[in-house]
Amino acid sequence: MTTTEKPLGIIELILSEHKYMRDEYEHFKSIDDEAELDPRVRKWIAFVSLHGHKEEIAFYPKVEKYLDDQKK
Repeated sequence: MTTTEKPLGIIELILSEHKYMRDEYEHFKSIDDEAELDPRVRKWIAFVSLHGHKEEIAFYPKVEKYLDDQKK
């Protein structure tokens, strides 16, 4: 990251990861060679798993706290 770039906020990060996951999934549909597909799908599955974990520990608790605070 250069000094002129600002870090991604949590929403931007989540959206960019969702885009990557959708784009990869769409690309899988066009791959006929299982030798190419298998390692790429394995990498994608690991990414999806890590993404879900990040949402669970970093994003959803903040959303729940915000919603609880709004009820007060």
